[in-house]
Amino acid sequence: MEYAITYKPRTAGQEIITLTEAKANARIDYNDEDALLQVYIDAVTDEIEKIISAIVLERNIVVSFQHFKNRINLLVAPVQEVVSVKYIDASGAEQTVPAAKYIFMSGYSYRGNDYLSFKNFDFPNLEEDNPFPVKIEVKCGYLTDDVPKDIKRAALLMFGAAETYREDMPIKFNTSAYSILKNYKRY
Repeated sequence: MEYAITYKPRTAGQEIITLTEAKANARIDYNDEDALLQVYIDAVTDEIEKIISAIVLERNIVVSFQHFKNRINLLVAPVQEVVSVKYIDASGAEQTVPAAKYIFMSGYSYRGNDYLSFKNFDFPNLEEDNPFPVKIEVKCGYLTDDVPKDIKRAALLMFGAAETYREDMPIKFNTSAYSILKNYKRY
């Protein structure tokens, strides 16, 4: 099954940890470096998503497929909802699949087993020249208040290490954070 994944920007204002939380945890009581510290927070978010191979902060993602059966594994996690299912027909026009024609199965959290199953719907005359004629847009991740506490704890550990060892990071960087995050790792 060939596929492509397009990541849209994160929902504005969402963070795993806030600047206030990070500064309190690291016992930083000055404001001179807030812009730099925010860069560290953003980098920690990106690193956590890479470590666990899953989306943490809410964003929309488009998963495009070329060939598939009546059941499509969405390949991203955790999926909150299906925003739309569209396809390009033989004439090149984009068509929307009615929500009543598919079932979204969720509840598998970070394991990536969320899928769509089509019921009584055959994709009519897909455009053959389009490498990915079926596009499924999903909303993934969590809002700031819903991020699991373990992920927040790992983010605080990683932020503290990045702030402490600005230029000379130890080789065994954040083994505690990696240990905390292993339960969320997608394989």
